[in-house]
Amino acid sequence: MSSEKIFWADGDKGLLLLRVMFGVLILFHGWHKVMHGIDMPMARMASHGLPGFLMYFAYLSEVVAPILIVLGLFTRLSALALFVTMTVVVYIEVRTSVSLTPQGAISIETQLIYWFVSAGLFFTGPGRYKVSASSKSNWFFE
Repeated sequence: MSSEKIFWADGDKGLLLLRVMFGVLILFHGWHKVMHGIDMPMARMASHGLPGFLMYFAYLSEVVAPILIVLGLFTRLSALALFVTMTVVVYIEVRTSVSLTPQGAISIETQLIYWFVSAGLFFTGPGRYKVSASSKSNWFFE
């Protein structure tokens, strides 16, 4: 009975599931940028007074960081990169328009979910199921 309780109450399995789901979903965004370029998002950033060259950071944060998050390697650093990216995205979306959808959700719901999950992964780290960089790594590089 106690082994069954331990299996279902393992927070590390929950973090693994969260990391894999989050990493794969963000990777779709990065893969789209790799396949179709970043000209349109760069123009959108520039129209809001942000330097367009920052879009090159999206390749790092939406392609490399999600892979590292799925592996549990440099999870906190990767989550921080995604948090910064999502902060910029939320800023642009808020300046553009925030409204309620016909289903009653806020129009930037997906962006906010990515924003908060990246913040949560920064604070929690990868959990027990991960590829380990080294046994004596700093908490930030966990």
